[in-house]
Amino acid sequence: MGKLKNLASFHSGLQLSRVQHQEDNEGFSYKVIRISDFGNFGTLKLENIEQITFSKPIPKSNLTQEGDVLVRLKAPLSAVYITKDYAGCVFSSVMAVIQTNPSKLSSQYLAYYLNSSMPQGYFQERSTNGTMMSFLRLTDLKELEIYLPSVEQQKKIVQFIRESNKKIALLQEKISAEISLKNERFKQLITKELKS
Repeated sequence: MGKLKNLASFHSGLQLSRVQHQEDNEGFSYKVIRISDFGNFGTLKLENIEQITFSKPIPKSNLTQEGDVLVRLKAPLSAVYITKDYAGCVFSSVMAVIQTNPSKLSSQYLAYYLNSSMPQGYFQERSTNGTMMSFLRLTDLKELEIYLPSVEQQKKIVQFIRESNKKIALLQEKISAEISLKNERFKQLITKELKS
């Protein structure tokens, strides 16, 4: 076990409304990750990612970097490992970036761990209730005790989770296709019966 604050560094996101530029034609343009961009299984849904112009350059600490873990601090808490495809994005104040010490903690392992059921009780105990949703403070996230197998074992766990997620995604695609087929066939049968 180890406290997360001893294994990583943390950066809070930006209050976007304070730094956003009003005119779209001048300034510094960045892709912005919003809460709605978090998907299932520790993924980002960036099909409709927004590009926003800011009046000044955004500090590097407020941009995602490959190898970061981006954490959604508003319920439901979710974590995403940042690949090169998602590097250089701005993230809002309801998120934080964690940069791990790779000799002790794999970023990918941390993202999967944070998305697992293991820390959820801790998050629920420490979440503060805002106007509509609960919110986890960054200071509480830093205090999280995590299971810390060897880095080699962490890599094996990451590989297992990746393979499992691929299988789950394929099964979900099959389920969606079967539901569509069932609904279409149902319509055909009803329509055929009504015409008779």
